[in-house]
Amino acid sequence: MRTFHLIILILGALESSWDPGVTNARHPQDGPDVDLRVKIEESKVEIQAIVNLVFCDEVIGQTRLFEESVEKNEVAPLREALLAKFQKEVAVKIDGIAVSPSQKDCQILPYEESDAEFFPQMGMRAVIKFRVTFSYSLKTSPRSVALHWGMYPQNLALAEFVDETILINAEWTAGTKTEIIPFREEEPEYIWHGSDKGLAPQFLAAPKIDRNKKVGSSYLWLLPIAAWVIVVLILFLRKSTIPVKPIAATLLIAAMGASSFLHRKTAIAENTPPPLSQKESIDVFNILHANIYRAFDYTEEEEIYDALSRSVSGQLLAEIYDQIYGSLIMQDQGGAVSRIQKVTPVQVEIKEPLGENGDSFTVETRWRVLGRVYHWGHTHMRTNEHLAEMTVKWANGDWRISSSQVLEQFRVGSQTSEGNR
Repeated sequence: MRTFHLIILILGALESSWDPGVTNARHPQDGPDVDLRVKIEESKVEIQAIVNLVFCDEVIGQTRLFEESVEKNEVAPLREALLAKFQKEVAVKIDGIAVSPSQKDCQILPYEESDAEFFPQMGMRAVIKFRVTFSYSLKTSPRSVALHWGMYPQNLALAEFVDETILINAEWTAGTKTEIIPFREEEPEYIWHGSDKGLAPQFLAAPKIDRNKKVGSSYLWLLPIAAWVIVVLILFLRKSTIPVKPIAATLLIAAMGASSFLHRKTAIAENTPPPLSQKESIDVFNILHANIYRAFDYTEEEEIYDALSRSVSGQLLAEIYDQIYGSLIMQDQGGAVSRIQKVTPVQVEIKEPLGENGDSFTVETRWRVLGRVYHWGHTHMRTNEHLAEMTVKWANGDWRISSSQVLEQFRVGSQTSEGNR
């Protein structure tokens, strides 16, 4: 068995099926192409479009010294021309009101000249790419966002066979929901409508477990009896010649001692794991496992880490965080975006508790992940089945998945949807 990196199980199998040569040849197309991504968050709406040089030439028509290159002194004018074109052709309405971007940026991306061999028609014009980003600030979570996209160059990749403009598939992300939205010249607008649940990822609530089953519960029944005994004694002693004050003081000290004892027992209970039945163990694990996937819906470093820390701990937490954040950096450079569509538990088997006081247990679990990889307007659907053995450990007053080991993984089925043609 080999060490299990959770994110590799989730996403690695999706991307491992890609052949690098085929990927470069088809993403982007050998013609004008755009990778369009729209993201709606609580504080902003962001539109990112990565366009190749063919697209720039078709929508702007700015001349350069050499057709298949951009000289250093030509970068700034091309950036300004792209920003001006986007300002004119991309219209956004938030809650029905037309808005202008609060921030905008345009950068040329790093590229490899050797990739030109994958584009026999356009060569370097298909390799060189610009990233344009428009951000729209929000004061409150939006109820609706409308996007009108107005740039549709001719589909040069198929110009020999048909005379048509390109189809643009946009990845539209709002909170935890991601869709692929097509934009066509005859249908250039899409309106998103929000829901009452808001945009924040929805975490499953931890199951309620009775802490008093194990520690302290056997002593709690003494409290009401002790109170009645004290009351009866005081009433009796008032009628007798026995001094009341010393006895009352003794009873008070005894009550304080009992209270302190029970308090210590309660504190011990808070720092030790509650006893779990088989069903409760399965419930705890299923919720931790499901909540891990909520971290994939965040884009900020702190938010990713906080979301993951709800479910995992130790070295596993650091490993998953590093890999998720690394994948976000790749996405910003025009890399493939991997999204989890559905996670389906198939089998969960709880093994014997480990460690002292039952503070950990192991789970052998099988589950399926439906994922979608998006890149340059193309979506690849993958369903992968995984079998792993995971350790759930009591940490910082709650249960967390602390380690895991892969036992088996394989693809169940696949489907590809093409776009930008």
